[in-house]
Amino acid sequence: MKNSLTALALLAFAPSAFSQTTHTVTLTYSGNRGAFTPNELTIELGDTVHWDWQSGYHSVDSFAGLFSSGPPLVGPFTYDVVFDQAFLNNAQASGFSGTSFDYFCTPHLHGDMVGNVTVALPSQPLLEVTSFEAGSTATVSVSRGTSNQMMGIAYSLSGAGPTLLPAGPCGPILAELSAPVTIALLSAADASGTLTMSANIPAMAQGISVYWQALDLASCTLSNSGTWRIR
Repeated sequence: MKNSLTALALLAFAPSAFSQTTHTVTLTYSGNRGAFTPNELTIELGDTVHWDWQSGYHSVDSFAGLFSSGPPLVGPFTYDVVFDQAFLNNAQASGFSGTSFDYFCTPHLHGDMVGNVTVALPSQPLLEVTSFEAGSTATVSVSRGTSNQMMGIAYSLSGAGPTLLPAGPCGPILAELSAPVTIALLSAADASGTLTMSANIPAMAQGISVYWQALDLASCTLSNSGTWRIR
């Protein structure tokens, strides 16, 4: 009970202050070639990409299988994807790493009708988990924190939330973790703003999904959240 209360007091996310802009990509076909206009976009976390074709036979399909407008259709037709934290979590859970997403039009792929959406993450602590394998020692690290100040690393086995939690002087914050939340480490970052911990993974834990997030207690800034499945 004490650990749960400690988690509730320390971990959570500030309500999202990310912009929510809609970016329109137009699909056209001319001179035996299809095109996305613009074919490259850099957006902020939480933005929406709106694909629009008023004529022609098109589709929007992620090379990694992360989004699809469905079978090719003759316009007019529109298709939207919200590139928020939930989208990134789902992409990561499916084995995709990074925030740059290539896509294509199925009928015109051989005509190089391809595009890209890159999500520029806000300035926030970056949480990473490596060697997350049963019977091994995993490394959980948080970088881009406040130099020599306290940070907390926490996890949940219950889900990705969101859950509104009190966070002491940081006030109520919306954590991308479901209760109960366990504090894995509460310590000061080093001079570069990095905090690292090792975690021994039991051999019997293979297949379990663990939901992680960290909080910079000096700036009240949450890290990215992520779901890692023990291999």
